Amino acid sequence: MKKFTVMLFLLVANQQLSFASEGFMCNSYHKDVTRKVNNINRKGNSLSDIAKQQLYADLIFDTKQCISECEGKKFDYCNKVAKDIENNR
Repeated sequence: MKKFTVMLFLLVANQQLSFASEGFMCNSYHKDVTRKVNNINRKGNSLSDIAKQQLYADLIFDTKQCISECEGKKFDYCNKVAKDIENNR
């Protein structure tokens, strides 16, 4: 879990501000993925089991949507989050 948290933190910290122009749906899902990753990283082990389950379920859904709707760097970010989730199951 710590490895996953560190990796997600580094992904967020290294994310650049310039993205390819994208539609409304992409921005919404990308923002949700980023917010949930930040919540998981900030709260870490203080999250209840219910909070963890819900955050990860929502994160998986939003990540799938982000991959479907985004391109460029936003797609790359969501794809990295998806790989991190897969590697830490």
